[in-house]
Amino acid sequence: YTFTKDNDKVVVLPYAIIDGKVKIMTLIEPIKLWGRAKEITCVTGTLEEGEEPNDCAIRELEEEVGIQSDWGSNWTYVGKFHPVKGSVDCRHMYLVNITGEPIKENPDEDGSYFEKVAKRLLTKVEVEQVSNDMALCFLIEKLKNKFEGTSLI
Repeated sequence: YTFTKDNDKVVVLPYAIIDGKVKIMTLIEPIKLWGRAKEITCVTGTLEEGEEPNDCAIRELEEEVGIQSDWGSNWTYVGKFHPVKGSVDCRHMYLVNITGEPIKENPDEDGSYFEKVAKRLLTKVEVEQVSNDMALCFLIEKLKNKFEGTSLI
């Protein structure tokens, strides 16, 4: 059994191996944050009542970017962290290899504003140059560790 609170979230970083390089799928939100006209971020969502984090991650991946991916060896649970010191709310962090997965043009949505954003496949370096998103930076580090010693990153 997983103990969760109302504000627990999942953060998912989809990646694909294309032309011998790891490409990261990010969401580009057209909102002003930290002096920028847009922000690059991960797939993120809040757990619904009674929902397990793994199930939420699968649901959010489909809702936000249109990729259906059952839980399997292409998923890596990275761990969880508490974004605010002393908070019981946590973020469950995931990497998912989407290489070869079909992407729906019009994914099912739950009506969230953040589902109406642009999706881009970028290299790790491109993302690091433009994003201050803490969760995204953390997951990029985990992705680097996963492919350390290869020519993919």
